[in-house]
Parts: sequence; C-alpha cells; structure tokens
Amino acid sequence: MAGIKFNIGELLNTAFGVTNVIAPPSALVSIQAIEEASQIARLSYLGTPVLHPIVFGGQNYNVYDDNGEITQVALAPFELPVTTLSSFTRNKNSTTTDLAAGYGNVTEMYSFRPWRIEIRGLCLFDPVKVNAITANEQHLRLLEFEKVADSIPVFSKLYNDKGIDAINILRIYFDQIEGRPGVIPFWISAESTRPQELIL
Repeated sequence: MAGIKFNIGELLNTAFGVTNVIAPPSALVSIQAIEEASQIARLSYLGTPVLHPIVFGGQNYNVYDDNGEITQVALAPFELPVTTLSSFTRNKNSTTTDLAAGYGNVTEMYSFRPWRIEIRGLCLFDPVKVNAITANEQHLRLLEFEKVADSIPVFSKLYNDKGIDAINILRIYFDQIEGRPGVIPFWISAESTRPQELIL
C-alpha cells in the first residue's frame, strides 16, 4: 500500500469535476512564497501543503439506538482527509419593499441564516495519520459522525474565522471511482449551528 501514488488533481477532477486545486510538488516553492509560512500547518505525505486542517471534535454524542431511543456514544476526534475542500454560503432573512413614489426600495434585514456548507473530499490511504489510515477506515469514521443526532464541534481556522464552531450534518454521499478501489469520494452537506442548553 505504501508504494501507491495518487494524482490528487486527477482524482478530484474525476470525482467532483474540480480542476487546478492541487499544485505539483515542483510548484511548492511558489505556494510558500504566496502563503505566509504560519498558514501552512504542515505538508501531507503527498508533498502538498495543508493550510487549514478540519477536525471533528471528540466527545460524548447523542445517537439513536436500534429502538429509536437517544443514547450516548463516545467518539474520538477525527481529522478529515487532507484532500477535503469546503465551500460556504449564507443568506440573510430580509424583506425588500418598493417605494410607492420615487426611486429604489427599502430593505429590512431581520437576521442571518446559518451557513450552508458543502464538504467534498477523498478518503484515501494516508500513512501520516495516527488512526483511520486506510480509505475504508476514514469512510467508517465519517459514518460514525453521520449517525450523530447532535451538533459536531469543528476545529479549523477556515471555519472558525467565519464564526462557525459547530455543524449539523444534513446529508452525506459516497461514490466510487472506476478502477480505484482504494479511493472513496465523499460529499457532506451541513449547516452551522450554535448549541443551546434548554433548561426545563
């Protein structure tokens, strides 16, 4: 397994139609020239810079058991694969009213909606990880968090800079790439959340 080489750009293009997201190792010097050194958390074993690792927090989570009852399960922290990409969208709750005379309109803003987050990536062999090294092990960890009936703390500067400290997973999707049994594409739709304690 250690001898397998991946062309991450090619795999992301095949799985999601994403192009030009991974620079070859020869371009690493120019990446470091553009990005501040403090922004590069580390290099992956593929030689690519990891700018914003994304970690799902480890804690006791609420889940449903086989009888539909809420129970708790302890999950260890999980760092998403280094190939993970995230995109963010947020709408505002507002009403726009046209003026009865004159020009323009009046917009009243009431609140911000949660961030809508799309998380895409590839589960693949990563010998640098302490656990969940193989693609299938990473796939199983993602399934553990998908079963959570709770908010999931997220540790990542990319998220935290937007005020996102926790997410709810709304949908998860896994795919296959023909001829690549050791690669599992995944796509997660999530939204930001702020956990609230309800005292009755």
